[in-house]
Amino acid sequence: MPKDFNILVIDDCIDDCMTYERICKKIEEVNYHVSSCHSGEEGIAYLRNHHVPDCILLDYSLPGRNGIAVMHDIRSEYPSLPVIILTGQGSEAIAVDVMKAGAKDYIIKSSVNVASMKRLLHNTIAQCAMQNKIEEQRKSLALFARAMAHDLKEPIRSINSFSGLIKKSGTLDNKNMKYMEFITNSAAHMENLMQNVAHYTKLDAMIDPVPERVIMDDCAKQTLINLQPLIDEYHAIVTIDALPVIMGFPSQIVQLLQNLIGNAIRYCPNNRTPAIHVSALQEAENWVVSVKDNGDGIDKQFRQQIFMPFKRLVGQKIPGTGLGLAISKKIIELHHGKLWHYNADNGGSVFAFSLPASSDTTIAAIADITEKHHEKHSATWLIDDVLLVEDNPLDVELAQLLLLEEQHDINFVMHTVPSAERALHWLQTPSNPKVDLILLDINMPGMNGLELLSILKSDATLKHIPVSMLSTSSDEEDIHTALTLGACDYMNKPPSFDHFINIIQKLSA
Repeated sequence: MPKDFNILVIDDCIDDCMTYERICKKIEEVNYHVSSCHSGEEGIAYLRNHHVPDCILLDYSLPGRNGIAVMHDIRSEYPSLPVIILTGQGSEAIAVDVMKAGAKDYIIKSSVNVASMKRLLHNTIAQCAMQNKIEEQRKSLALFARAMAHDLKEPIRSINSFSGLIKKSGTLDNKNMKYMEFITNSAAHMENLMQNVAHYTKLDAMIDPVPERVIMDDCAKQTLINLQPLIDEYHAIVTIDALPVIMGFPSQIVQLLQNLIGNAIRYCPNNRTPAIHVSALQEAENWVVSVKDNGDGIDKQFRQQIFMPFKRLVGQKIPGTGLGLAISKKIIELHHGKLWHYNADNGGSVFAFSLPASSDTTIAAIADITEKHHEKHSATWLIDDVLLVEDNPLDVELAQLLLLEEQHDINFVMHTVPSAERALHWLQTPSNPKVDLILLDINMPGMNGLELLSILKSDATLKHIPVSMLSTSSDEEDIHTALTLGACDYMNKPPSFDHFINIIQKLSA
């Protein structure tokens, strides 16, 4: 049975419109139903008041606003609708203009016949259908990545947190303590695996990202902050030379450096203190950044395999997911660079990556960054009442255990409400205590945490209250949105007492 497709012709020449309609009717195997409009304005009005066609044939030389201008209007409202430009004369300049403007193809009017029209319509509609399918798959992949980072990780995180508390209680005998350690380690590994899979699929789902100016020195500082517990655990020495400014994506550069430096620390032999040095060198039109360690190096035969997902060739007894280098490779490819490995002449591995140099990528004035263990300062306590907005009873209990019952040198009251709506009502009730800090979850039924944050920061009577997000989400978009809306901080679940103290210190400064 022949397929039916609707074609809209936008051409001021009535004779040409009739010609295209006759040609389309002669095409076999497909039923093309042709409608005609004789100006750009009429065509836009048609789209708004009728079913969107499968393809548009648009005249390049319309009176008044030409076809390019009309196509911009079409693109703004119907970005996936395929448009073919019809032109009375062919030139390379016109072809470039129409393709840049978003046309799927163009054809010279004098060459239009049944064969050329059949081929043109078939290829354009099929190509657009495939692109739409890919876009739907991309959205599904993005949705999966978000679910992986939030909902699927939630029960694993709860198992990990509560089993950790049981271990700390000291009430288990040696045998059960060993079993509990297996549970804790397995849950932590699963949580880490889910997070890395989410990162990996999120990179796959990105489309046409817009790069920004990235100061890599700032990324390096954030990387060392993120890795500080690991650096302390292994007594690692990490030195970082001044790094360039590039065009890219800051959160991904942090992830990249974190993966490479973290691997260098973890995979260092037990009889050595990990020593990692990061440096940068400009070569022609690229910056080459190198991460050198003092490990045992990697055999040449494995240097390509290590970048494959879930491929772990060394350090099998070291916890890992086999996705760190695969994620790093994708990040570099997204920045139009390359990532490779070689063994240093004096021993150890070097993971090097290239990044395109732009006109303003100059080495910063800082000659060296050496991050050592930072002292934990006690907070100048300025809070008496904290409001926790959380719909999950397990998370409420965890927050109370980790921020209240496990600590004995602080004194504040934690009030809890199970929804954003209840929180707003609680804050607007004069008889309730004045709140000094709000800990706010994002994913809640009804109004979510970001929506509540927006309301709070637009309310003259409530906008002064500091709000820190407390969420399972580690999604950069959520973090950026929260900070843009006015959150003072962003803390991942389960809450860290040290991070909580840092928030208080920041508010006290």
